[in-house]
Amino acid sequence: FFFARCADPRGVAMYQRPRSQSAAPAPMLAAEEDEGTGLVRPCASEDNILNLEWQSEATAEEAQVLDEEFLYEGEPMDDNQYFMEEDSAKDEEPLPDSHRDLHSSGTVHRFTRKERQKMKGFEAIDYHEPVSKAYKEYHAKSPPRNMAVLWLVLALLAVIIGVTTFCIRNTIQYLEEGRLDILRTHMRHNYLHCGVLLIGRSMGLAFLAALPCVVLAPSASGSGLPEVMGYLNGVLLPRIFNVRTLLVKMWSVVFAVATGLPVGPEGPLIHIAAALGAGVSQGRSRTLGFGTLWPKLFVELQSHRAQHDFITAGCAAGVASAFGAPIGGLLFVMEEISSWWDPSVSWRIFFCCLLAVYTSTVLTAYFEGWHLVEGQRFPWVAPGRTILFEVNQTPHLNMLMWVPAVGVGLVTGCAGSVFTWLNLKMARDRGRRLPGPPPNFPGAPVGPAVVGVL
Repeated sequence: FFFARCADPRGVAMYQRPRSQSAAPAPMLAAEEDEGTGLVRPCASEDNILNLEWQSEATAEEAQVLDEEFLYEGEPMDDNQYFMEEDSAKDEEPLPDSHRDLHSSGTVHRFTRKERQKMKGFEAIDYHEPVSKAYKEYHAKSPPRNMAVLWLVLALLAVIIGVTTFCIRNTIQYLEEGRLDILRTHMRHNYLHCGVLLIGRSMGLAFLAALPCVVLAPSASGSGLPEVMGYLNGVLLPRIFNVRTLLVKMWSVVFAVATGLPVGPEGPLIHIAAALGAGVSQGRSRTLGFGTLWPKLFVELQSHRAQHDFITAGCAAGVASAFGAPIGGLLFVMEEISSWWDPSVSWRIFFCCLLAVYTSTVLTAYFEGWHLVEGQRFPWVAPGRTILFEVNQTPHLNMLMWVPAVGVGLVTGCAGSVFTWLNLKMARDRGRRLPGPPPNFPGAPVGPAVVGVL
């Protein structure tokens, strides 16, 4: 409904209902042609409320009059029935006056004119299978090797994601060892000198993490999870899965996590794995300048639907390899990432998660940093090498431990709510007050400096 109304040049209008009539069922609206103006005007039906199309050569004044005479069961509408209302909030109003920061979960958000203008820059796509007769005949006659190719490409994708996760994790561990070496070497002699070295090192790593995101690939900024979720739900954003974004993302996440800031690689790993899924499934790259290497091999993978499935599998494998949980990766994309789910791809995505976790686990078991673990002989694995978060000690428990746990939960829950509210408030205020894109690059080293001083 939102994207259908965004296509209307007159702006997004929200259907609202008086609170006193919230219990009564509402008739759905379809379309019928008006004889006087030639417009398609709404009528009572159950078909196309989410796909209203205004097909007319009438003037804007006639269209506005028609909107004001919106029908409800064949009669003109009044204030006690359904009505269409344009958002009257001014974009220049400060945040507390727009009443948008304290919305309850049941409130329908009303987009401002600036938000509507911003959303027009996104392209919405559908992931429907081709239904032509020729395609159905071709698909019915396709040999079994096409399905084998699909599974082989999934296996290749899983292995690549597992190796990528291992490389990113070990590089971060190597850089963090350098920070610990500074502490071991200088902590006993001069606290001030040690602190300056740590803060300067963190600021330099933050500089290296932010520089390519600003200069080479702005689409690699942030975690990348909202962009992936937007794509899997029908919003196509430019250059979020190309090779340049992928390489810059891998570079930046390594240095950003190594700064010591309270950030982790899990969110960026989802974006990285999704980009790998998009690239491996198509077998081509515009950035590198080559087309499909084996056109006949990838003929079954060239549709938007196939690319959607592989990106979903990449997201699941990224989550699974990051946490060592293949079932968790499948459930994550099923519940959180994709709003449209085809049960037929569940086994394929789960297979991809299993193989990615296995690859990452095997490499982690035999390598520590970039060195082979001493005493490891294939195929044996030492105890604890395959456990991501190992706890060697078993503390004695007390039945009264739940009392402080409840207090900690209440305090941290309230703090999380306040943090989320302040974060959204500051982001909206920054987007409203700054004339252009936020200057992330000059302020990138400030965060590590503040954290280091604290």
